[in-house]
Formats: sequence, structure tokens, C-alpha cells
Amino acid sequence: MSENLKQKKELNGEEAVAVTETESNEIIICPYCQKVIGKEDNLKICPNCGVPHHLECWNQHNGCSTFSCSQIRQISTKIVCKKCGNECDATQRFCPSCGIEISNMNDNLCTNCGAKIPESQHYCPSCGKKKEESKPLNMDGYSANSTITVSNGGGANKNLIVGIFIGLFVIVIVLFFVFKGCQLNGPNLKAVYDKYCSSEWAELASDGSYLKVDTNPYNEDEDDMSYSELGEDIRRSDIIKNSINKELNLPKSLGEKMGSTRALDGRQSETFDNIEVSWTYHPNQGLEVIYSKKK
Repeated sequence: MSENLKQKKELNGEEAVAVTETESNEIIICPYCQKVIGKEDNLKICPNCGVPHHLECWNQHNGCSTFSCSQIRQISTKIVCKKCGNECDATQRFCPSCGIEISNMNDNLCTNCGAKIPESQHYCPSCGKKKEESKPLNMDGYSANSTITVSNGGGANKNLIVGIFIGLFVIVIVLFFVFKGCQLNGPNLKAVYDKYCSSEWAELASDGSYLKVDTNPYNEDEDDMSYSELGEDIRRSDIIKNSINKELNLPKSLGEKMGSTRALDGRQSETFDNIEVSWTYHPNQGLEVIYSKKK
């Protein structure tokens, strides 16, 4: 550092500043803004390392900007670039991602294209984005004990929405394969047998491939049936049409067809997605139904 930098005046009661009086072949660069310190510029010399700064740069940085100097401020200098959203250091002059000058963040900059929006205008002259959507980042107000945090709420909201959609997509896929698995395995005829039937009037295949039910397993003539036996036959018919069919997700129309079947109609059948149903009816044999899984 040249010895001919000498103290000249004080400003607004602040520490003494100096005006450069340099030799003609000497150029002094401010370490903060990387610009030449002119002869008439207000100067602040670091009392610790002796490196000169522009007074404005010293105040903006709240101390010496030399990296190795102990006078460097110990506060968070992380800010978010208004143009690209990249995290920057306020001690840098330009955003390393998009190149916007960080000191210009006090201006009304368009968050869409980075152009400056004049005070008298309400929309960006470059891209047409509304001025109210481009609030400037305030670089003032730093203090030795303060930190500045700028959150990118828009990015967080986008990530949340994407996460929700991904979660819903995964749930739909899982349910689809569970449903498909149920279809491939067919209906659980054993569960239906255990819930509604008994060995007296129903038969379940050992491999669960079919369920056979017979409302009149002993083939008694209706005229010879007692009231209790006739009532049992009617009760079993209701179980078949209103409970078993419903448990197997079969249409209500199937029960209507079973109830209107005559002896001379012979064996009837209906095929559904994963099950085949066949039945016959005779006054002396009752209603006989076979539920078979489709292969």
C-alpha cells in the first residue's frame, strides 16, 4: 500500500475516511466491487490489514471484504438470486448461475427475464410480466448480529404438488395390481361357503374351484314336505339369490332369472368376468346352483 494515502475528512460522524492521492503509475482496486478507487472517491482503509475500500463498499459489506482479514463480518451472506433462484453470496458481485449483478437486486427486476422495470411502469418492458410480481430483494439493513433468509416458496410448492401426484400414482398402481390379482385368482368360494352354507345343503371342491348348493338336498316332493322343511327350502333359495350372488358381485337380475326358472327350462347358465353360474329348478328337487371359477 502506498504511503501517500492520507486522511482528509470525516463524514456524518463516521470513522475517518481518506481521499486517494496516488502516484501517476499506481492503480488501487477495491476488493469488494473490483473497481478502481478514483482520486476523488471516499476511501476506507481496513484498520486490521490496511486494504483500502470504497467507503460505500465498506458500509455495504459491513467491514473488510478481504477473505483472510479478521474484520470480515461473521453473518450469513446467503441470498437467493431474484432472476434464477440460485443461492448466492452477497459478497459476490455477480450471480454465478445467471450473471445478474447482485447489487442491482435493490431495483425492480423482472423475475421472468431479469430486465429492470422502471418505477413509472407497471409491466416488464421486455417480457410483459406484471411489476407487482417482481418485488426487489432488499440488500440494506445488514447488521453484525443479523441474518437474512430468503425462501423460494414457489419451488417448495411445486415440489409438494409433484410429490402428491407421484404418491397418488403409486397408490393407483398398487390398487390396480391388487385388483388384478384378485381377478386372476377368482372369487373366494371357500369364504362364501364358510359364511352362508353348510355341508347339509352345499358342497365345496377341495381346491376351491366350484361351489354347489342345493335347496332340497334330499329331493323331497313339495307336497310331502313339512312346514319347517318347506320354510328351509325357501330360506336357502333366498340365501342363494340375495346373499351368495351379492357376495360374488353378481347382478341382481341373476337372482330374478333363477326365481323364474321352470323345470322344463332345463339347466341355465350365465358367464361373468371370473365365474360361471349354472342352475336348474324342479319342484321335487329344489333349486340347484353351481358356481365355477373360470379357468
